[in-house]
Amino acid sequence: MKKRFWVFTLATVFGLTAVFGSTAAAKTYTIILGVGFPATDNYAYLSCKRFKDLTEKYTGGQVKVDIYPGGQLGDEQETIRSMQMGTVHASLAAVNNYNVFAPSLGYYTLPYMFDSVEQFRKVTDAMWEKNNKWSVKEAGIRLLSILEINFRHLTNSKHPVKTLDDLKGLRIRVPRNRIMVSAFKSFGVEPVAMAFAETFNALQQGVIDGQEASYNIVVSKKFYEAQKYATMIGYIIHSGCIVISEKFLQGLPPDFQEAVVRAGKEAMYYERGLSDKMYQEDINFLKSHGIEVFGPPQDKPKWVKRARASWPEAYKIIGGGDEKKGKEIVDLVEKMKTVNP
Repeated sequence: MKKRFWVFTLATVFGLTAVFGSTAAAKTYTIILGVGFPATDNYAYLSCKRFKDLTEKYTGGQVKVDIYPGGQLGDEQETIRSMQMGTVHASLAAVNNYNVFAPSLGYYTLPYMFDSVEQFRKVTDAMWEKNNKWSVKEAGIRLLSILEINFRHLTNSKHPVKTLDDLKGLRIRVPRNRIMVSAFKSFGVEPVAMAFAETFNALQQGVIDGQEASYNIVVSKKFYEAQKYATMIGYIIHSGCIVISEKFLQGLPPDFQEAVVRAGKEAMYYERGLSDKMYQEDINFLKSHGIEVFGPPQDKPKWVKRARASWPEAYKIIGGGDEKKGKEIVDLVEKMKTVNP
């Protein structure tokens, strides 16, 4: 009788352990992810959707990703601040908006740093660990993907821009990023620094004449409705990043952390295929909607020379106030461009 009692007791204990263990194992987590783009076929939303699908797949649905598109959680810099406060967990932000918080990544916004998309990808892969080290230290945020949608080009509503002189008098919107503002000043214009969310209305109302962004942005945000001319100045690669709060990530079980990081990396490689496919499609779309698309400026070497002359001003920004550190980061990136993969 006594033996049967202990057998019953042990069976009950193991049964309860199994039940509670199963409950613990089945605990779910939700990543709140803010995206400034609408839920349409643009590079940003499609990449975030891919990240969501892969995260939920690799965690058996125990880590869910709730995407809030269309700037529901604020503009990109506001969303990053919300991440740092813990009210948002993840975001898709243009790298030029993100490096305001992680200045070491400012080299991505140096004008004419990259000669091609392939070079950008090569450097991104080579610098992955260093980028993340800087990002976590400076912003408390981890990079999951660094995406690109080809180069940032110029559009405007006034007249074709074929030379630097054609820029004179144009009111051009640029992001609220000191390096990009400095680049356009080097071109001889006084740019208008403005939040991305405000750009379309400003174009429609004539507050600004033009803007600079990838053609995919011009298409997805319908800027073409208020623009007439496009010029392939190609001064910066249009890049974005899927980022997550390091504190939130570390709060997940280790296997889920690995799954989230894996999903982000795979979403990045998925997006590279999208980028290659979308670029020509976007050009064709703009042409079909009445935009005159011009190639590189006739005096492009002059654009490059002037813009690269502004680099020394950016070293202090990239170095977080330390000009020497900023120069060392840029020198390292320049070296990575020449190293064979």
